[in-house]
Amino acid sequence: MKKILVILTGGTIGSMVSENVVDLCEGSVYRLIDAYEKKYGKEAFEVVNPFSTLSENMTPETWEKLCQVLWNTDFEQYRGVILAHGSDTLSYTAALLGMLFGRKTLMVLIASNYPIGERGSNGLANLRGAVTFLRKPPCSRGAFVIYRDGNGKMPVYLSTRIREADPYGDQFTAFGGVPFGYMEEEFVPVISEKNPPCRELSENREPVFETCPDVTRKVLLLKAYPGLDYESISLQKKPAAVLHLMYHSATACTVGEEENFLRLLKKCKEQQIPVYIASVKDAEGRAYATGKQILEQGAIPLLNISPEAAYGKLLLQYGQQKERDLFRENLFYEHLPCPAIEK
Repeated sequence: MKKILVILTGGTIGSMVSENVVDLCEGSVYRLIDAYEKKYGKEAFEVVNPFSTLSENMTPETWEKLCQVLWNTDFEQYRGVILAHGSDTLSYTAALLGMLFGRKTLMVLIASNYPIGERGSNGLANLRGAVTFLRKPPCSRGAFVIYRDGNGKMPVYLSTRIREADPYGDQFTAFGGVPFGYMEEEFVPVISEKNPPCRELSENREPVFETCPDVTRKVLLLKAYPGLDYESISLQKKPAAVLHLMYHSATACTVGEEENFLRLLKKCKEQQIPVYIASVKDAEGRAYATGKQILEQGAIPLLNISPEAAYGKLLLQYGQQKERDLFRENLFYEHLPCPAIEK
């Protein structure tokens, strides 16, 4: 029987509590495996710990290390991969890895709300859910996140569809509102026009990347809010691209001086820095006057994609060796179908 490759990277799921402070300490990342085998017995795990960090300290340079580890892994030797990660940046790492490896192997990312052994911790249950998923998977490849919510349910998310946890209830949600399925005694899919059929995930696809992209290229991420001062944004370091997260109607402020997004667009155009906006429901359909102005000034619309997936895809776009427009295709279901809009 093939082993499951377990990659430990730190985070709450690998931490301990000392004097009311949650942090990593020597050997603490392995407590997850020890607790699992104590409760459920020995499992065919191969465990690696390429680095340990609290996930809020995750950087593109750390992602680069992780991507290189995975890129150099012979996935044929394993039943699947489980990646134990911190919860703060879980959705960002999941989106990036899903687009890079979701067509190559079967991967499940997990996290924990509290350190292992703490009352109310869901980390051990999430690992059990991941193992159960890999024992009887609905597909032969794909990247997913499994995380038990506050209601005791265990959603399974496509890795490119999970949104950052809310800061009050610490609950994750699915971009588009629908998870891929739930873990019960085994995986139960959610049938929805937003979700791909399980059989489709197993289809062979031509590889997009011949070499591992360099994900350390800088992408400047901005978010629209009332009062955002675009004049205070420095482009001195000249990022590879700018990603501007819009209001839900694909709009941003286009009046005034400092608060006018069009002024930043002009500045970026002069410095030959591409500006992407997300998320846009339909670039060819009806738009607000402000949104139309922004598109006419050269902003590049990214359709029906989460902020995390948009950011990760730009890192891949500008880190690949070949000049290929990745936004013309779905790498791993990061773009949802265009929603029906009543006219």
